[in-house]
Amino acid sequence: MHREKALLLFLILIFVFHSLTLSAETKWLVKEKYFRIGEDEQGYRALTDLEITKQGIIIVENIPGHRILTYLKDGKLMKSMSKQGKEPGELFCPVEMSLWKDEIVVKDNSGLSIFKTDATFVRRFNPFVNIVSFVYIKDKIYLLTATPDKKSLIDVFTPEGEFLFDFGEGFFELDYSKYKHMSPIHAKGSVYDGKLLSDGEYLYYLSSKFGKILVFSLKGERSAEYNITSILGEKAEQFVKDNTKIWLEEGIDLKKTKGRIPSNRIFKDAYLCEDRIYLLTEKFIRLKEGYKWENEIKVVDKKSFHLIDSFKVKKNNDEEVLALVMEKDNEPIFHFTMRVRNKASIYAEYRREK
Repeated sequence: MHREKALLLFLILIFVFHSLTLSAETKWLVKEKYFRIGEDEQGYRALTDLEITKQGIIIVENIPGHRILTYLKDGKLMKSMSKQGKEPGELFCPVEMSLWKDEIVVKDNSGLSIFKTDATFVRRFNPFVNIVSFVYIKDKIYLLTATPDKKSLIDVFTPEGEFLFDFGEGFFELDYSKYKHMSPIHAKGSVYDGKLLSDGEYLYYLSSKFGKILVFSLKGERSAEYNITSILGEKAEQFVKDNTKIWLEEGIDLKKTKGRIPSNRIFKDAYLCEDRIYLLTEKFIRLKEGYKWENEIKVVDKKSFHLIDSFKVKKNNDEEVLALVMEKDNEPIFHFTMRVRNKASIYAEYRREK
């Protein structure tokens, strides 16, 4: 019995030592190369999503271009897909994309548009649901939705726009009367804001407001549920407390807040690469003159959901990371779209500082 207690104490000490070592050692990511997005060097472009392929880089430009841009990794522009509009083949405020084989599905204000990677327009359809996030995998499009009159969170469609099935009941019973001057669809979208990821076998819904993670098979069976709030630190825990107060307890009145809704997101973007999930976190810091964004990448094991690594992004005070994609060569490579305040928007490749 004493031997078992001693062994348990020894294992606890090892875990504590490992945790302290991980938190004490600051690992930095440094910019290896970058290039500007757009024809001129000036002007902000909302680069809301990106993907890396063997051929190069694909970037979603929300405004002002309303298009998809493909670049070689040396920064040479290869193709520009679409333009602003609401006709087939056009996009209006695109925000997210997902790739499967040689097709790109893009979400904008008009629904989902599908393009070939050679820029050929295939089709567009409107699923008539409020899409929070989505993934295109194994010839099916999985939509994370926030529709007030539906209990399920995920709708599944074919690329042709045919509805197949839905699954994944939400974890809150919302009282929409608490949200003054706000539509139910807007309120539910705010509560269930997050990211939908897939490794080809499972779907991972990551809640950016409450730290919950739901894991499903591609057939819709729930296999696990986790909460990662505690491993993301005190700020994340405070955000979850604030979100609980706003969305589940007291409610919010947009007239009193002058239309402002607190973001309170515990992560800004997320990406799944092999056996790890990479979470882009952001901290807003006021300075004596101006302000800055401090970005950190939290690395989580996709099976245990334990924190296994953390990296801070070394950048200038006027730079803000917008979106994240990962790939692994001999070492992890981090790809970001970034905004340089009042100047330009850029793509940047980061690696661990040696």
